[in-house]
Amino acid sequence: MATICASRQTAISWSAKTNTPTIVDNHIRGITPDGRPYDFARLTMQTELAGGCFSPDGKWFFVNAYAPTRTLAITGRWESVT
Repeated sequence: MATICASRQTAISWSAKTNTPTIVDNHIRGITPDGRPYDFARLTMQTELAGGCFSPDGKWFFVNAYAPTRTLAITGRWESVT
């Protein structure tokens, strides 16, 4: 199975609080066994992603969003990622 790590991708969001554009930078990237990066997930909310891990059976990937507090469950065809 491929390794999952944090990476960066920039998106623009509009801040209602300051009435200005803000940069949203929440991207998860995987690394294949031979070292090639691939896009895994992206969240375009102004928050921080943390604590990513797979379920014991390897079918789900869970990651936490800091605020608003959420746990996201991601599923997919993991066997196709090589």
